[in-house]
Amino acid sequence: MEANLSPIGLIIAIVFSGTVGSILWWMLHPPVYVRVALETVAKGEEEMQGSIIVPITGSPLSEKLLNIATNFAQRLEVPLRFVYVMEIPLVLPPDAEMPKEREKGERVLLHAQVVAEKAGIVAKGKIVKARLAGAGIVQAAREDNASMILLLLSEHPGEEITLGRSVQYVVRNAPCDVLLLKPSIKEVA
Repeated sequence: MEANLSPIGLIIAIVFSGTVGSILWWMLHPPVYVRVALETVAKGEEEMQGSIIVPITGSPLSEKLLNIATNFAQRLEVPLRFVYVMEIPLVLPPDAEMPKEREKGERVLLHAQVVAEKAGIVAKGKIVKARLAGAGIVQAAREDNASMILLLLSEHPGEEITLGRSVQYVVRNAPCDVLLLKPSIKEVA
């Protein structure tokens, strides 16, 4: 059996071998930015030692945040701390009792804990009194030595997204990471 080598066949074989070889090399040696991004994500997950603070209100968007937080906590294997902030109006003293609001908060927190525990997540709830919801959320994060605060932005279809007063306060003063989530338009409508 005699091999018949033509110059064109030899060139095609060299190009084919070079292409396959370069693809394999590229697959086994990802670019530096890919490796750095993967290392950063892995490091962030390793450093996630504290809990995730989840402010809830009992609204439909709050229910969405509860589901997202539960899935997030399962993945990271961290506990959740649900916070219900009772905003005390300025016309009342800071330690004013608001029984109806407290009852609502207890009901909302109980529901959140049941959902989390069904998913196998360690969860606790807390009612915080504050003049501003943002201050109450930051206070809870400090007291719990939290790793992250999870917030859901509220928006109205067709309007520009703006950060409300509470979200701005949390972003500026949080002692930990803050993750802002935007609901899809169909969930807001």
